[in-house]
Amino acid sequence: MQFHMISEHPTIVVSSAFDLSADGFDDLIGKSSGNRKIHLLRLVWWGFQHLQDLFAQENRILKKKYPNVEITHLCNSREDYELAQKTGLLAIYCNHNALLDERIFRPLSKPEKIFDAVYNANFEYYKRHYLCKEISNLALIGYSYRDATKEMHDYVGSIHEELPNAKFLNHSNEKGFTIFGPEEVVNILNQSKVGLCLSWAEGAMYASAEYLLCGLPIVSTKSLGGRDVFFDEEYVRIVEDDPAEVAKAVKDLGGLQISPDYIRRKTLEKMKTHREVFNRYIQEIFRKEGVICYSTDGWPGAYVNKMLKPYEKEKVVIRFERLKKDTSNLFEILPWNGAMSAVSLMFNGLDQNYLELVAPELTKRGLCASFNLVARHIDRDESWRELVSKGHKIGNLSLDCLHAAGLSEEEAETQVQGAKNVILEKLGFQPLTFVYPFAEITERLQKAVGKENFLALGRDRNSPFLFADVEPDWLDIPCRNVKSSYPFETYRNWISWNIIHRSWFILVINGLEGSPWAWEGIPRAVLLELMELLSDSSKCGEIWTSPFETVGAYWRAQGVLESSIVNQANSEIVVRWEKPENFPQGVFLKIRMRDRASTVFQNNLPVPPLEEGVFQISFDVGHMHIKTSAQDGRNNNGMRPLPRGVL
Repeated sequence: MQFHMISEHPTIVVSSAFDLSADGFDDLIGKSSGNRKIHLLRLVWWGFQHLQDLFAQENRILKKKYPNVEITHLCNSREDYELAQKTGLLAIYCNHNALLDERIFRPLSKPEKIFDAVYNANFEYYKRHYLCKEISNLALIGYSYRDATKEMHDYVGSIHEELPNAKFLNHSNEKGFTIFGPEEVVNILNQSKVGLCLSWAEGAMYASAEYLLCGLPIVSTKSLGGRDVFFDEEYVRIVEDDPAEVAKAVKDLGGLQISPDYIRRKTLEKMKTHREVFNRYIQEIFRKEGVICYSTDGWPGAYVNKMLKPYEKEKVVIRFERLKKDTSNLFEILPWNGAMSAVSLMFNGLDQNYLELVAPELTKRGLCASFNLVARHIDRDESWRELVSKGHKIGNLSLDCLHAAGLSEEEAETQVQGAKNVILEKLGFQPLTFVYPFAEITERLQKAVGKENFLALGRDRNSPFLFADVEPDWLDIPCRNVKSSYPFETYRNWISWNIIHRSWFILVINGLEGSPWAWEGIPRAVLLELMELLSDSSKCGEIWTSPFETVGAYWRAQGVLESSIVNQANSEIVVRWEKPENFPQGVFLKIRMRDRASTVFQNNLPVPPLEEGVFQISFDVGHMHIKTSAQDGRNNNGMRPLPRGVL
């Protein structure tokens, strides 16, 4: 489900749902509204002229069932906008391609041009791949919404037959589709001279703007749907539906010496108008709802690429459930300790390099990490204790690092609890986080882990980035493993992606290259470059680089506080919460009060503000008192300050 909540107060939701009733999304929004107004901004991914009647009918039904839900359609072309108005639908003229994040799609430094043209398009008939058949050096990136259906196989088969010389970069008849991430797509676009847009009707086609932001000229056919809004005749050729015309235009544009940065700059100038329309509309919603809206120029904290995130349905439910909590009217908790994102480095095993090289280099740069130990093999007690004294954390990698599949329930408990006891005996403390040996998770082992730990590291996943506004499986947190073959650029791309998405990213290192302990060990030079990158990003507030236990405790405490019990008497409010079991001591949360004139107390003492309206509170205390500037929580202007998520 593609969905994003820009703000909780007022509630502003962006969705790309073609059919709002799919998966019960309309009921989910409506039932969550209650007496609360919900502003639903709908991205239109297809030509409006084909959907106007459906949208009008859907709008009437939803309005009747849930009068507090207001739908605004983002139209990709002026024609669609005028059609929406004639149909009586609330709409703005804002092409959704303007909501792409240009920090992701960008020209790379001096890339080698391998392909004459690239076509990034799903494998469907309306994309008309046959128009590429006279291009001799062609790259294809694709996917299909109808994966594994006969129609998809037939169409993909026909493309292979018609385009025998094309390079199918993420599809083969044997393995099917491999989904590329944005980094891989950007690399391919930068290796291509020209981008192709060959459908005759669809929506605005994100790929068309991705080409332009990466500095590629474009060959397009005539089309409906709005992709031409950011085109410029200087570097875009619109041709007839003829393979020879397409090939000729590719050759002509490929021979032009147009700077990629020039194409990108002109595209961003055109996008600016649409972004301003979007931002002004958001600001107007805040004004109508009586909430102060601070500047939304550019890309504030609540804005993400495409203004969408992929959510599973149950996580969307959790997201809306949070709207019903009293605390969200009072304050917001700043995710990731007030930084844009978080990164945790996890070092597994007993590589002696951790003590002699890694820890000193981390400390020198002001960074802290997690070191996960196989308890039976600990022998350098004082050195590991010293790491903890400098802010690093020790995690439990089990007693003997055995495979999970053969463990009985009793053996599983021994591997977890026994390791904690050994670490307590040798180091003087018990770890509260667990790492599954070999990333193997069984029901028996996870049950044992849950009895002793509040947080556990799970499997390596292709999408390991964790959003602060959802609740994960605390005993199966995803991560990425390093590999000895990965260059530094791979890690830099991951870190950049994490910052852009304002998420948490955990990188697991199983030793340094060349060490007897290492499995796919990271080269020392690459590790040092990575540390330098994290140090620089942490200094400017882009990343909170901190151990797994520290970041996980902050995030879990955030969820507890957002679901806490609120009691109000006159102008004093009492918020109470309970700590989870096996939870660390000394966790502090940064909160920003809605009413910036509020004061906060813990243990009957005032909490000094870090800045106006921002306080750091102790989670250990279990309660706080809030005194607002007025009984109804409004300031002298009669407007509630600062909506959640807008910085």
